[in-house]
Amino acid sequence: MDKWSDKQAVKQKALELWNKGVILKMLLEERNLLKMDLLSKEHPLKIKIDGPKSADIKDDFEKAMLFSSKWFMQSDLEVEYTEISSRLMGHQKVPAYVVFYSIYDFLAFIGKRHEYERLRKALMFMPPYLVSYIRKKPLSYLKYCSIFSKLTLIVNYLIRHPRPGIYLRELSLPSVDTKFIEKHKGILSEILDSVLPPEFIDQDENRSSGFEKRYGFLSKPERIRFRILDPRIKLPFISKECPDVTLDSQSFAGLTIDCQYVIVCENEISFLSLPKLPSCIGIFGSGYGFSALGQSQWLRSKKIIYWGDLDTHGLAILSEFRKTMFPCKVESILMDFDTLNKYKHYCVEEPKPRNNELMSLNEDESLAYRALVENKIGKEIGLEHVRLEQEFISWDEVTDILRKRIGELQ
Repeated sequence: MDKWSDKQAVKQKALELWNKGVILKMLLEERNLLKMDLLSKEHPLKIKIDGPKSADIKDDFEKAMLFSSKWFMQSDLEVEYTEISSRLMGHQKVPAYVVFYSIYDFLAFIGKRHEYERLRKALMFMPPYLVSYIRKKPLSYLKYCSIFSKLTLIVNYLIRHPRPGIYLRELSLPSVDTKFIEKHKGILSEILDSVLPPEFIDQDENRSSGFEKRYGFLSKPERIRFRILDPRIKLPFISKECPDVTLDSQSFAGLTIDCQYVIVCENEISFLSLPKLPSCIGIFGSGYGFSALGQSQWLRSKKIIYWGDLDTHGLAILSEFRKTMFPCKVESILMDFDTLNKYKHYCVEEPKPRNNELMSLNEDESLAYRALVENKIGKEIGLEHVRLEQEFISWDEVTDILRKRIGELQ
């Protein structure tokens, strides 16, 4: 009985039809945009009224009749009734539906008439390919309809100039700036993927982080930061001993550095603290963004040591890095179960751990990964998921292991 519909409850149901894009879908059906009214006597829209059943009339006849009488007294809504038969109470009429024979009556009921008119007008002058997108994604359109005209300018530009080979900053479109595009890459990608021919989309690039490359804009050059760790290694035009250098990826790929070993370190302070080591350079890692290193062919002949945070993401980065650098052999340090167990009391919570299979880990790394995923260490120290950050590992141990590992590789 508590769930019987009053007028407000029916209005809420009607609003849900609007919010779920049902009315928009009706409007986009063939030729409906040109119709004066989407509804008629023959094709009404009905909103169900939750009311008493036979058992309710038997259990509380007075309450059921009071509910029905309130609906009988409604003068501003068209109500359809149904008849319920009860052996004790006979035949009783109860409200079943609120019925709308005109879309405008429905819109007035939910307070959406002006929005509907703006929507209808916008759709009537919209290119067919965008109408086709909205048919598939009506909720996206409702969510972004206030800025859809700006989105349309960008989409139309890329239809006319696919893969334009310019920076986003160079787009000269009315009231569209770079910050607007940055903020709305998600919805722009959804529309562009729907309307652009497949040959103009680089499917290997992420819709958001790889937006520029995905749709043929120029992107900021990737930067690679590295340190020379052996004073005997010289770089052209740099006289400083053991310099800290940052180059764009193309310049880095064009280098020829006379070294045997490369240490890739994911923590900046650890990277800056790397000791002097024979025939060695250090590279500051950048999480999952290591594609530029894979394009540097001269690295393929080097012996690479990788050191990242000991958590599920750090091991996932290691696994991906190995695949990127193949066939070059990549060794890791301090990313095994023994290290995790030794420093377990320094572990902190890992907020969003991964749990997918990592195919490029060795046996010791895989043991650490399973321990992290299954939270074997966390259960001992009272944490739900753990991670060991590089800063908590003894620096003396780090330098000893690096010298020993390079000695083993020689």
